Amino acid sequence: MTKRIQFLFLSIFCISVSATAQEATEIGNAELSNSYCLTIDEDLPIQEYYQADISEFGFTDEVEAKKVFGTKCNNLITYTVNFEANTVIAHLHLDRTSAPMDREWWSEYLLSVCGLY
Repeated sequence: MTKRIQFLFLSIFCISVSATAQEATEIGNAELSNSYCLTIDEDLPIQEYYQADISEFGFTDEVEAKKVFGTKCNNLITYTVNFEANTVIAHLHLDRTSAPMDREWWSEYLLSVCGLY
């Protein structure tokens, strides 16, 4: 194949992958309590990803923030810190429960992880 045709195929592939990734990563808004307990919006359908602001915690560097949120991760939730944006992304592993769970179940689960339920 010529380089032009290879470039065309590569471009089409990258565009389709990018479009699929954007569709798959809708991010809802969540809030964090002083004890880093995640609260999701109970008026919206459950989502796989949620974003929360961490600026109020005053982390001095990315390592500190990652240490805190690393201790909050488990089989059903993973946190990814974006220190520059002062946010954390919570990935709820919806596919790891024994059956599909609704928003209410996830809200209660998140409270139980914090020891509040």
